[in-house]
Amino acid sequence: MTDPAPPVVRLRDVLALRSAQVSLALATLVALGLCAVPLLGIHGAESALVLGVVLPPLAALCAARRVRDARGRNAGTTPLELIATALATAGLLWLAPVVVLALDALRIRNCAPLEGVAFMVLGPGAGVTLGALWGLFAATACRGSRAGTALALAGPLGGMARAFVEFYTGPGIYFFGHYFGYFPGTIYDEQLSLPGTLWVLRALTGVAGLALCALFAGNLDGSLRLRLRPVARAGARLWIGVALVGASLFALGEVYAPELGLRASEAHIREALGREHASARCRLVVPRELHVDELGRLAADCDFRVALLERRLGIAEPTPITVFLFRSADERRALMGAHGTNLAKPWLHHVYLEHGGWPHPVLHHELAHVILGHVGRGPFRIAGALGGLWPDPARIEGAAVAAAHDVRNGLTSHQWCRAMLELGLLPSLDSLLGAGFLGTQKRMAYTVTGSVLGYLFETEGAARVRTSYAAPSFAAGLGRPLAGLERDWHTFLRGQPLSELAVSQVRLYFDGGSVFSQVCPHRVAALRGELGGALAAGDDARAEQGCRDVLEVDPADTGTRARLVGVLARRGRADKADAELAALRGPPPAAPALLLAVRAELADEAWRAGRFEEAATSYAALLAEPQTDDALRLLTVKHLGVRADAIERQALFDLLIGPPGRKAEGALAMYLIRELAARRSDGLAAYLEGRQLHYAERHIAAAEALRLARERGLPGPAFEREATRIEAISRFVAGQRDAATRLFARLATDPEPARRLDAEDWLARIRFEAARAAR
Repeated sequence: MTDPAPPVVRLRDVLALRSAQVSLALATLVALGLCAVPLLGIHGAESALVLGVVLPPLAALCAARRVRDARGRNAGTTPLELIATALATAGLLWLAPVVVLALDALRIRNCAPLEGVAFMVLGPGAGVTLGALWGLFAATACRGSRAGTALALAGPLGGMARAFVEFYTGPGIYFFGHYFGYFPGTIYDEQLSLPGTLWVLRALTGVAGLALCALFAGNLDGSLRLRLRPVARAGARLWIGVALVGASLFALGEVYAPELGLRASEAHIREALGREHASARCRLVVPRELHVDELGRLAADCDFRVALLERRLGIAEPTPITVFLFRSADERRALMGAHGTNLAKPWLHHVYLEHGGWPHPVLHHELAHVILGHVGRGPFRIAGALGGLWPDPARIEGAAVAAAHDVRNGLTSHQWCRAMLELGLLPSLDSLLGAGFLGTQKRMAYTVTGSVLGYLFETEGAARVRTSYAAPSFAAGLGRPLAGLERDWHTFLRGQPLSELAVSQVRLYFDGGSVFSQVCPHRVAALRGELGGALAAGDDARAEQGCRDVLEVDPADTGTRARLVGVLARRGRADKADAELAALRGPPPAAPALLLAVRAELADEAWRAGRFEEAATSYAALLAEPQTDDALRLLTVKHLGVRADAIERQALFDLLIGPPGRKAEGALAMYLIRELAARRSDGLAAYLEGRQLHYAERHIAAAEALRLARERGLPGPAFEREATRIEAISRFVAGQRDAATRLFARLATDPEPARRLDAEDWLARIRFEAARAAR
């Protein structure tokens, strides 16, 4: 007996069916549509996901139609010929858009072509293969062609539906599917690369495909029907055994999917974090090693924030909110999918945060999403059309920013928007609605929508905000045209004090575009991570190369070019540093705040090189420019230090600058501060000591050191404000509420809105804790 000849697959046979022709045309049109968006117009994770959603159902449909056609022709098609033709059709469906995107890469730069191809192969490539095999199984297992077609489509579509159900019922925002491949989670996370888990998924996909092929080989009869029955032939028994083994391995992978990283599980997250704590308003799931004092402060913070938001929004929150606190961004990505983004799921009453100290900087914002869910629409409890199924991120994020009084980089959203309005940079409100929000630089989108909703809070009250959030559209909730709101909002902004700091920093703070419009955002994020490692290690040679690698991809990255200036100066390449600085000065000129940062770094390098007069002159010039309080204090101490005697100068240099990549911390910092205290009569050393003690959680000692610093006198108002603030926090933590109240009440009279809001927030916290203690 001779082996049958291998099947010959001809292109005309592949395209003989109308379903294959239509599917191929549709796949090509989808690829052409992807070319309209830079992020999607190349081989990569995002385009692979889109094709993974579109192509496998088409491959399954074509395979099912292929079986129906073969039965209708009654031409004696063998199972092997059927499989080969179905797989060839699937391959062509995959190849057409892959080629289109490859050609588009001649227009749009692809910085990681090999990784992009890997995404295409492991994503839609494997998906269409499994889709074709599943389509054959569905058509041969069903008696009627309609039932076979329905079952064929049910496989890929069911995989997507399952991912949706898992998103809705569980903590995950990343998903692995045997048909669609890999959905990485939030679109704002730029740090995205090919995950090793995708290889695990495709190993299981291969096992499933092998099981289906073995099933065909052992049970497909001449009429192309799958008949599971006892067989006597040894060959058939072997194929059935292979199918059973493959199915068993596939099922095992499904059972242990959370452990393999293929699926997020709340139980698995709780086990990984290891500790739970219930407070009056929150359920905290935290790392098992979190200190009991820190856990208590976090629980109290959560209770306070919930109560504050209830009053601010006029919404009662009857259900305890579950807060998951991850050790790091990497752990959060591994367990539920988000890396650089904290988030909430209002319908589950869940918040997912990276551990960020106390008070947590974004807990307030994320809790606002959950509480706003009580007036949100549809199953997701958010603002949007179609019952919330079409989200409106402008209202979702803007309402949370406004409700939490988010202060960004030391300024309120109104201050930022006033500066943008003055400089002609403020985007129109209409451009931020719907998908326009995602196409805008992230910080700008959050800040502008937060200011708009904050304006509604201040002029029309919380009821108007609730109504606008619950309505199908922003305009419907307002009861008036958006143009009228925008005009009134601009008038309101012109009445806000214009901050010189906002004007100087606005171009830097809102520099760049959205992830959809950036050049190679994932590759640039990876390169910046490598650059950060080189800078932290003090490896200037590697840092210089890292800067050049980033600039090769994105020459308009002024922040990296500014870093390069400092690196070149440290390496003694003054001429090249001057050339890069000239490029920053333009035309077009870089943001003024960025140029100030470069000048500060060059002053540090002058001090490091022993050019003390040059450094002192540079620091003095910088002190005359608008600066944040943090920058102002640092520059002031540097200016004092570089003009001091040799011993004091060296102590401050070691404390504030030191060798590249090295910081004076802990015992060394305290030693240097004590050296400074022996030579200065003012309160600067006590101030620096108080800060160190505060961050070491020695709060009573910190408060006394800061009180002494204020009594002895400090170099300027910025030091006085910060010393008062840290002393007040330390006294609050130490249980000295009356003293903390007096200090924060003094800070609440500050004319700067952001500082005043911060002090008022602490006063509200003190009142909340006092009321709770009295109960």
